[in-house]
Amino acid sequence: MKDIISIIVPIYKVEEYLPRCLDSLCQQSYADLQIILVDDGSPDRCGIICDEYAARDNRIEVLHQANQGISVTRNNGLAAVKGKYIGFIDSDDYVALDMFEKMHAAIVENNADMAVCNTVRVDEDGSQKIGASYAEQSGCYTGSDFLNMYVATMHGNMANKLFSAELFKEIRFPVGRCFEDLFPLCMAIYQSKKVAYISEGLFFYCVRTGSITNSIYKGDLKKLNDYCLELKRMQTFLSEHRPDLLETFNAQFVRYLVLACEQLHFYGHAKENAEFLAMVMTELTQLEDEICENSRVRNSLKLKLRTKLHHPHLYNFIVSYEKTFKGLEKKIRSAVN
Repeated sequence: MKDIISIIVPIYKVEEYLPRCLDSLCQQSYADLQIILVDDGSPDRCGIICDEYAARDNRIEVLHQANQGISVTRNNGLAAVKGKYIGFIDSDDYVALDMFEKMHAAIVENNADMAVCNTVRVDEDGSQKIGASYAEQSGCYTGSDFLNMYVATMHGNMANKLFSAELFKEIRFPVGRCFEDLFPLCMAIYQSKKVAYISEGLFFYCVRTGSITNSIYKGDLKKLNDYCLELKRMQTFLSEHRPDLLETFNAQFVRYLVLACEQLHFYGHAKENAEFLAMVMTELTQLEDEICENSRVRNSLKLKLRTKLHHPHLYNFIVSYEKTFKGLEKKIRSAVN
Protein backbone atom coordinates (compact mmCIF):
# COMPACT_ATOMS: atom_id res chain seq x y z
CA MET A 1 0.00 0.00 0.00
CA LYS A 2 1.22 3.48 -0.86
CA ASP A 3 1.66 6.26 1.67
CA ILE A 4 -1.68 7.70 2.76
CA ILE A 5 -2.18 11.42 2.21
CA SER A 6 -4.65 13.07 4.60
CA ILE A 7 -6.38 16.12 3.14
CA ILE A 8 -8.15 18.48 5.54
CA VAL A 9 -10.97 20.58 4.07
CA PRO A 10 -12.61 23.24 6.31
CA ILE A 11 -16.15 23.93 5.08
CA TYR A 12 -18.42 26.90 5.76
CA LYS A 13 -21.01 28.58 3.52
CA VAL A 14 -19.54 27.41 0.20
CA GLU A 15 -22.49 25.40 -1.12
CA GLU A 16 -22.02 26.78 -4.64
CA TYR A 17 -18.32 25.84 -4.85
CA LEU A 18 -18.04 22.72 -2.70
CA PRO A 19 -18.84 20.06 -5.37
CA ARG A 20 -16.10 21.40 -7.65
CA CYS A 21 -13.58 21.17 -4.81
CA LEU A 22 -14.63 17.67 -3.75
CA ASP A 23 -14.69 16.38 -7.33
CA SER A 24 -11.11 17.55 -7.82
CA LEU A 25 -10.07 15.60 -4.70
CA CYS A 26 -12.07 12.42 -5.33
CA GLN A 27 -10.72 12.19 -8.89
CA GLN A 28 -7.05 12.48 -7.91
CA SER A 29 -4.64 10.22 -9.81
CA TYR A 30 -3.08 9.44 -6.42
CA ALA A 31 -5.79 7.26 -4.90
CA ASP A 32 -4.51 6.53 -1.38
CA LEU A 33 -6.21 9.43 0.32
CA GLN A 34 -7.97 10.20 3.57
CA ILE A 35 -10.25 13.14 2.79
CA ILE A 36 -11.31 14.84 6.03
CA LEU A 37 -14.27 17.18 5.53
CA VAL A 38 -14.91 19.41 8.55
CA ASP A 39 -18.34 21.03 8.37
CA ASP A 40 -17.97 24.11 10.57
CA GLY A 41 -21.68 24.44 11.33
CA SER A 42 -22.42 25.70 7.83
CA PRO A 43 -26.03 27.00 7.66
CA ASP A 44 -26.51 26.04 3.99
CA ARG A 45 -26.47 22.56 2.36
CA CYS A 46 -22.73 22.02 2.82
CA GLY A 47 -23.20 19.42 5.56
CA ILE A 48 -25.64 17.46 3.40
CA ILE A 49 -23.31 17.64 0.39
CA CYS A 50 -20.44 16.31 2.54
CA ASP A 51 -22.54 13.34 3.71
CA GLU A 52 -23.64 12.60 0.12
CA TYR A 53 -20.03 12.48 -1.07
CA ALA A 54 -19.01 10.32 1.91
CA ALA A 55 -21.75 7.82 1.03
CA ARG A 56 -20.21 7.45 -2.44
CA ASP A 57 -16.51 7.45 -1.49
CA ASN A 58 -15.24 5.52 1.54
CA ARG A 59 -12.06 7.60 1.65
CA ILE A 60 -14.11 10.55 2.88
CA GLU A 61 -14.62 11.20 6.60
CA VAL A 62 -17.04 13.93 7.66
CA LEU A 63 -16.79 15.82 10.95
CA HIS A 64 -19.78 18.01 11.85
CA GLN A 65 -19.26 20.70 14.49
CA ALA A 66 -20.79 23.93 15.75
CA ASN A 67 -19.32 26.97 14.05
CA GLN A 68 -15.93 27.71 15.63
CA GLY A 69 -13.84 29.21 12.83
CA ILE A 70 -11.21 27.94 10.45
CA SER A 71 -8.43 27.42 13.02
CA VAL A 72 -10.51 25.13 15.25
CA THR A 73 -11.76 23.39 12.11
CA ARG A 74 -8.24 22.68 10.89
CA ASN A 75 -7.06 21.66 14.36
CA ASN A 76 -9.93 19.17 14.65
CA GLY A 77 -9.01 17.87 11.23
CA LEU A 78 -5.41 17.40 12.37
CA ALA A 79 -6.65 15.30 15.30
CA ALA A 80 -8.27 12.90 12.80
CA VAL A 81 -5.23 12.50 10.53
CA LYS A 82 -4.09 8.94 9.79
CA GLY A 83 -1.78 9.58 6.86
CA LYS A 84 1.96 9.99 6.50
CA TYR A 85 1.43 13.31 4.71
CA ILE A 86 -1.01 16.19 5.21
CA GLY A 87 -2.58 18.64 2.80
CA PHE A 88 -4.92 21.57 3.48
CA ILE A 89 -7.43 22.62 0.82
CA ASP A 90 -9.96 25.45 1.14
CA SER A 91 -13.43 24.36 0.08
CA ASP A 92 -14.01 27.17 -2.43
CA ASP A 93 -10.81 26.30 -4.33
CA TYR A 94 -9.82 23.24 -6.34
CA VAL A 95 -6.73 21.34 -7.46
CA ALA A 96 -5.32 19.74 -10.61
CA LEU A 97 -6.23 16.05 -10.81
CA ASP A 98 -2.57 15.02 -10.56
CA MET A 99 -1.55 17.53 -7.88
CA PHE A 100 -1.04 15.10 -5.01
CA GLU A 101 0.64 12.49 -7.21
CA LYS A 102 3.22 15.06 -8.30
CA MET A 103 3.64 16.53 -4.82
CA HIS A 104 4.13 13.10 -3.25
CA ALA A 105 6.62 12.10 -5.97
CA ALA A 106 8.61 15.31 -5.38
CA ILE A 107 8.85 14.56 -1.66
CA VAL A 108 9.90 10.93 -2.16
CA GLU A 109 12.39 11.63 -4.94
CA ASN A 110 14.10 14.39 -2.97
CA ASN A 111 13.73 12.86 0.50
CA ALA A 112 12.01 16.11 1.45
CA ASP A 113 9.77 17.02 4.38
CA MET A 114 7.33 19.08 2.34
CA ALA A 115 6.48 19.97 -1.24
CA VAL A 116 5.20 23.24 -2.68
CA CYS A 117 3.59 23.86 -6.07
CA ASN A 118 2.73 27.07 -7.85
CA THR A 119 -0.71 28.66 -7.64
CA VAL A 120 -3.15 29.61 -10.39
CA ARG A 121 -5.38 32.57 -9.56
CA VAL A 122 -8.94 32.22 -10.88
CA ASP A 123 -10.95 35.45 -10.95
CA GLU A 124 -14.73 35.58 -10.71
CA ASP A 125 -15.02 36.02 -14.49
CA GLY A 126 -13.15 32.74 -14.98
CA SER A 127 -9.88 34.27 -16.16
CA GLN A 128 -6.73 32.61 -14.89
CA LYS A 129 -3.15 33.67 -14.27
CA ILE A 130 -0.16 32.15 -12.52
CA GLY A 131 0.24 33.56 -9.05
CA ALA A 132 3.39 34.97 -7.49
CA SER A 133 5.88 32.15 -7.07
CA TYR A 134 8.78 31.35 -4.77
CA ALA A 135 11.11 30.51 -7.67
CA GLU A 136 11.12 30.35 -11.47
CA GLN A 137 12.16 26.70 -11.77
CA SER A 138 11.38 23.48 -9.96
CA GLY A 139 14.03 22.27 -7.54
CA CYS A 140 14.85 21.11 -4.05
CA TYR A 141 15.94 23.52 -1.37
CA THR A 142 17.18 23.22 2.16
CA GLY A 143 14.58 24.22 4.74
CA SER A 144 16.86 27.09 5.70
CA ASP A 145 16.99 28.44 2.15
CA PHE A 146 13.25 28.02 1.65
CA LEU A 147 12.54 29.91 4.86
CA ASN A 148 14.59 32.75 3.37
CA MET A 149 12.31 32.64 0.31
CA TYR A 150 9.17 32.56 2.43
CA VAL A 151 10.20 35.55 4.54
CA ALA A 152 11.13 37.49 1.40
CA THR A 153 7.74 36.88 -0.25
CA MET A 154 5.30 36.17 2.62
CA HIS A 155 3.24 33.85 0.40
CA GLY A 156 1.46 32.32 3.38
CA ASN A 157 -0.91 29.82 1.80
CA MET A 158 -1.15 26.29 3.21
CA ALA A 159 -3.21 24.91 0.33
CA ASN A 160 -0.50 24.62 -2.32
CA LYS A 161 1.67 22.46 -0.07
CA LEU A 162 2.04 18.87 1.09
CA PHE A 163 3.60 18.28 4.51
CA SER A 164 5.09 15.35 6.34
CA ALA A 165 2.70 14.62 9.21
CA GLU A 166 5.73 14.71 11.53
CA LEU A 167 5.88 18.47 11.09
CA PHE A 168 2.46 18.89 12.71
CA LYS A 169 3.07 16.98 15.90
CA GLU A 170 3.29 20.28 17.77
CA ILE A 171 1.97 22.85 15.29
CA ARG A 172 -1.61 24.04 15.64
CA PHE A 173 -3.47 27.02 14.19
CA PRO A 174 -4.19 30.09 16.38
CA VAL A 175 -7.84 30.10 17.43
CA GLY A 176 -9.92 33.15 16.60
CA ARG A 177 -7.39 34.76 14.27
CA CYS A 178 -7.58 35.71 10.62
CA PHE A 179 -4.48 34.91 8.54
CA GLU A 180 -3.90 31.85 10.67
CA ASP A 181 -1.54 30.35 8.04
CA LEU A 182 1.37 32.75 8.45
CA PHE A 183 3.11 31.54 11.60
CA PRO A 184 2.31 27.78 11.37
CA LEU A 185 3.75 27.78 7.87
CA CYS A 186 6.88 29.51 9.14
CA MET A 187 7.22 26.81 11.80
CA ALA A 188 6.71 23.97 9.31
CA ILE A 189 9.37 25.32 6.95
CA TYR A 190 11.77 25.93 9.85
CA GLN A 191 11.47 22.28 10.89
CA SER A 192 11.99 20.96 7.35
CA LYS A 193 15.39 19.72 6.27
CA LYS A 194 14.41 19.80 2.59
CA VAL A 195 11.58 21.43 0.61
CA ALA A 196 10.71 20.29 -2.92
CA TYR A 197 9.35 23.02 -5.18
CA ILE A 198 7.24 22.47 -8.32
CA SER A 199 6.95 25.51 -10.58
CA GLU A 200 3.84 24.13 -12.30
CA GLY A 201 0.51 25.64 -11.20
CA LEU A 202 -1.41 22.75 -9.62
CA PHE A 203 -3.53 24.59 -7.05
CA PHE A 204 -6.36 26.85 -8.24
CA TYR A 205 -7.08 29.73 -5.88
CA CYS A 206 -10.50 31.21 -6.60
CA VAL A 207 -10.93 34.89 -5.79
CA ARG A 208 -14.33 35.70 -4.30
CA THR A 209 -15.70 39.09 -3.29
CA GLY A 210 -15.81 39.21 0.49
CA SER A 211 -13.26 36.49 1.17
CA ILE A 212 -10.75 37.19 3.95
CA THR A 213 -7.69 37.36 1.73
CA ASN A 214 -9.49 39.41 -0.88
CA SER A 215 -10.53 42.03 1.69
CA ILE A 216 -7.42 42.16 3.86
CA TYR A 217 -6.87 45.90 3.40
CA LYS A 218 -10.38 47.36 3.69
CA GLY A 219 -10.01 49.18 6.97
CA ASP A 220 -11.30 46.18 8.96
CA LEU A 221 -9.61 46.46 12.37
CA LYS A 222 -10.03 42.75 13.21
CA LYS A 223 -8.23 41.67 10.04
CA LEU A 224 -5.59 44.38 10.23
CA ASN A 225 -4.87 43.63 13.88
CA ASP A 226 -4.77 39.85 13.41
CA TYR A 227 -2.34 40.17 10.52
CA CYS A 228 -0.15 42.41 12.64
CA LEU A 229 -0.24 39.98 15.59
CA GLU A 230 0.74 37.03 13.39
CA LEU A 231 3.62 39.03 11.94
CA LYS A 232 4.73 39.92 15.45
CA ARG A 233 4.77 36.20 16.35
CA MET A 234 7.00 35.59 13.35
CA GLN A 235 9.25 38.50 14.27
CA THR A 236 9.72 37.14 17.81
CA PHE A 237 10.42 33.65 16.52
CA LEU A 238 12.92 34.80 13.91
CA SER A 239 14.74 37.03 16.39
CA GLU A 240 15.35 33.94 18.53
CA HIS A 241 15.98 31.30 15.86
CA ARG A 242 16.92 33.07 12.60
CA PRO A 243 18.15 36.59 13.41
CA ASP A 244 19.86 36.66 10.01
CA LEU A 245 16.39 36.99 8.43
CA LEU A 246 15.19 39.89 10.56
CA GLU A 247 16.30 42.60 8.14
CA THR A 248 14.34 40.98 5.31
CA PHE A 249 11.35 40.31 7.53
CA ASN A 250 11.24 43.81 9.00
CA ALA A 251 11.15 45.29 5.51
CA GLN A 252 8.02 43.21 4.84
CA PHE A 253 6.58 44.14 8.25
CA VAL A 254 7.01 47.88 7.67
CA ARG A 255 5.48 47.58 4.21
CA TYR A 256 2.39 46.07 5.81
CA LEU A 257 2.23 48.63 8.64
CA VAL A 258 2.42 51.56 6.23
CA LEU A 259 -0.26 49.98 4.06
CA ALA A 260 -2.47 49.41 7.12
CA CYS A 261 -2.21 53.11 7.97
CA GLU A 262 -3.09 54.05 4.40
CA GLN A 263 -6.16 51.85 4.39
CA LEU A 264 -7.51 53.04 7.73
CA HIS A 265 -7.22 56.63 6.52
CA PHE A 266 -8.49 55.82 3.04
CA TYR A 267 -11.65 54.14 4.34
CA GLY A 268 -12.21 56.78 7.03
CA HIS A 269 -11.60 54.46 10.01
CA ALA A 270 -8.58 56.20 11.51
CA LYS A 271 -10.26 58.01 14.42
CA GLU A 272 -12.10 55.00 15.86
CA ASN A 273 -8.94 52.89 15.53
CA ALA A 274 -6.60 55.31 17.26
CA GLU A 275 -5.25 52.63 19.63
CA PHE A 276 -4.24 50.36 16.77
CA LEU A 277 -2.65 53.26 14.90
CA ALA A 278 -0.69 54.22 18.03
CA MET A 279 0.71 50.68 18.19
CA VAL A 280 1.60 50.87 14.49
CA MET A 281 3.37 54.20 15.02
CA THR A 282 5.43 52.68 17.86
CA GLU A 283 6.53 49.81 15.61
CA LEU A 284 7.36 52.16 12.74
CA THR A 285 9.39 54.44 14.99
CA GLN A 286 11.44 51.51 16.29
CA LEU A 287 12.19 50.27 12.77
CA GLU A 288 12.66 53.62 11.01
CA ASP A 289 16.46 53.82 11.00
CA GLU A 290 16.91 50.16 10.07
CA ILE A 291 14.50 50.39 7.14
CA CYS A 292 15.85 53.67 5.80
CA GLU A 293 19.37 52.22 5.81
CA ASN A 294 18.25 49.02 4.05
CA SER A 295 19.29 49.22 0.38
CA ARG A 296 16.77 46.52 -0.59
CA VAL A 297 13.79 48.63 0.50
CA ARG A 298 12.25 50.83 -2.17
CA ASN A 299 12.73 54.56 -1.80
CA SER A 300 8.99 55.07 -2.19
CA LEU A 301 8.37 53.04 0.97
CA LYS A 302 11.09 54.94 2.84
CA LEU A 303 9.46 58.21 1.81
CA LYS A 304 6.04 57.03 3.00
CA LEU A 305 7.55 55.94 6.30
CA ARG A 306 9.34 59.25 6.87
CA THR A 307 6.25 61.24 5.90
CA LYS A 308 3.96 59.23 8.18
CA LEU A 309 6.29 59.63 11.18
CA HIS A 310 7.46 63.22 10.76
CA HIS A 311 4.73 64.93 8.70
CA PRO A 312 1.48 63.16 9.65
CA HIS A 313 -0.79 65.98 8.41
CA LEU A 314 0.87 65.91 4.99
CA TYR A 315 0.58 62.13 4.96
CA ASN A 316 -3.15 62.28 5.74
CA PHE A 317 -3.64 64.89 3.03
CA ILE A 318 -1.92 62.68 0.45
CA VAL A 319 -4.07 59.68 1.37
CA SER A 320 -7.24 61.81 1.20
CA TYR A 321 -6.16 63.13 -2.20
CA GLU A 322 -5.62 59.58 -3.47
CA LYS A 323 -9.10 58.62 -2.26
CA THR A 324 -10.68 61.59 -4.06
CA PHE A 325 -8.70 60.88 -7.23
CA LYS A 326 -9.63 57.20 -7.29
CA GLY A 327 -13.29 58.03 -6.73
CA LEU A 328 -13.20 60.52 -9.61
CA GLU A 329 -11.38 58.01 -11.82
CA LYS A 330 -14.07 55.40 -11.10
CA LYS A 331 -16.84 57.83 -12.05
CA ILE A 332 -15.07 58.74 -15.30
CA ARG A 333 -14.63 55.10 -16.25
CA SER A 334 -18.30 54.39 -15.51
CA ALA A 335 -19.37 57.33 -17.66
CA VAL A 336 -17.11 56.26 -20.55
CA ASN A 337 -18.29 52.64 -20.43
